[in-house]
Amino acid sequence: GRTYDSPYFALLVWRGITLSLRARISLATSGIGLTSQIGIQVVLNILVITDWLPNTGISLPFFSYGGSSLIMLLAQMGLVLSISRTANIERQ
Repeated sequence: GRTYDSPYFALLVWRGITLSLRARISLATSGIGLTSQIGIQVVLNILVITDWLPNTGISLPFFSYGGSSLIMLLAQMGLVLSISRTANIERQ
């Protein structure tokens, strides 16, 4: 079957930005930057797939063939998770 991952990436970007906005100001800029980079990569990939942009070899995050890309994206998500620990979130 065919899967549609766009809503999951949108949720990932939205959650990363909202967590970053609740963190300390020095960490917020880093979190927003890391999350936005993934969001921009997803948008560019979707535009290439739908033939709105020429094919430039931009891969979909976390589904790339390159191992170094996957390692860097996982490291970025680790930093965003670290930032989320300092965020002011209502805990139950």
